[in-house]
Amino acid sequence: MQADQRTLRPNNKGTTSVSNNIFPAEIMNLPTIEVPGGVTIHLSKAESHVVYYLTAAQDLDYPAHAHAAQFAVVLDGRIDVTTNSGTQSYSRGDRYYLPTGTEHCVKLHAGFAEMAYLDDPKYFG
Repeated sequence: MQADQRTLRPNNKGTTSVSNNIFPAEIMNLPTIEVPGGVTIHLSKAESHVVYYLTAAQDLDYPAHAHAAQFAVVLDGRIDVTTNSGTQSYSRGDRYYLPTGTEHCVKLHAGFAEMAYLDDPKYFG
């Protein structure tokens, strides 16, 4: 299997969408949440946490929010994370950590993909 099987294709809005095959079948077969705005999240839940695999087909801004501790590895694309310390951009190969209760907002850029750990098994319901 190639390291990067993701393909980009134009959509009808003139932006670029990501095919979900950046992840292997085992991940694609996990329970999935489709978020308005072109975000797909595949969930692996445990008693104490959740690991999720996220792709963004188009640019999307999330307003300020806070939650349990989060650690993520960016697999592709770019995310901008803004906290009270300023804005940091992360791209392929970067990792970031948000301690519990850190208020932040994020901008996902088209083509973004990440794998993340969230220290709250109930965050996604």
